[in-house]
Amino acid sequence: MKRYFFMVLILALTALVGCRPSTPKQKTEPLPEPPAGFTWMTSKNGVGSFLKPNGWYEKEDSQRGTNVLYIAKEKIKKNNPLEIGLTVTQINGWSKQQGTKPSQYAQSYAASLAAAGELLKQGVMKGETSDMHVVRVKSSNKGVSTIAHHIVIGLDAVDKVYLLSFESPANQWEKESQQGREMLNNFLLGE
Repeated sequence: MKRYFFMVLILALTALVGCRPSTPKQKTEPLPEPPAGFTWMTSKNGVGSFLKPNGWYEKEDSQRGTNVLYIAKEKIKKNNPLEIGLTVTQINGWSKQQGTKPSQYAQSYAASLAAAGELLKQGVMKGETSDMHVVRVKSSNKGVSTIAHHIVIGLDAVDKVYLLSFESPANQWEKESQQGREMLNNFLLGE
């Protein structure tokens, strides 16, 4: 099974994320050595492989063609949003369900995310196989000022949409986004 490897380069916490998708990798190829303090977590539901900070928690969910992976600093509770962590959502069979291409949706969804709070960063990273729409916003999560860094990817060739979101309370962003930077620097999306 082919998988897409996306490399996201963050020049600084306040800089935009850069990306250079590589050519598809074979499932049998080993994952690169993780950075110190991290291990690779490969989801069972097909979302992909992501860096997990040591001591953090993970949870997976699947419903009607949508797979979700959570990697959080705190224990993950049902029906409770993450306070600090990464959420990866994979929506399969997008065009069959919605009648639009995944790449079109990724662009429009990124625009709606940008309008959902105080826009801090926004851009598009051009890739060989798809574009990555990057949005960072400051908003309120249950009354707590929160910063969320989103990456939206529409893969027309496999009819999937991915949404990666790393978030943290705004007053902890500088510290916690160091973990988020590593998590968003290297990941392998499932196909």
